[in-house]
Amino acid sequence: MPVETGTVRQVFVLENRQGLHCRPAALLINTIKDLACEVRVESNGAVANGRSLFDLMSLAAGFRTTIAFTITGPEAQKAMAAIQRLFENRFAEAYDEDHPLSNARMPVL
Repeated sequence: MPVETGTVRQVFVLENRQGLHCRPAALLINTIKDLACEVRVESNGAVANGRSLFDLMSLAAGFRTTIAFTITGPEAQKAMAAIQRLFENRFAEAYDEDHPLSNARMPVL
C-alpha cells in the first residue's frame, strides 16, 4: 500500500512483559498529545486510534505482540521518533516511581 506524503509507518514488537496495559498506553498518548498528527495502531487484525486509551487497551497487546503504527500529519516523523523511543526503552518511564502514572504517586482512597 503506498504511503502518502506526511505519512510514516513502522512496526514494533512489544518487549515489556506487562504488555500495552493502562500505564504504557497512557504514556504513549501523553507522548504524542501535543503533536499535529493522526495515529493509527494495528495489532492482531484490530485497529485503534492512537489517541484513545480505550482503543489502545482494546488491542489486548501482550508481551511480544507486533504493533504497526501509521502516522499522518505535519509532525508524523516527530511522533514516530517519540514512539520508537518508548518501544526501545520498553515503556520504562511508565514504571518510574517519580512518573505521574506511577502507583507510588497515586492517591490512596
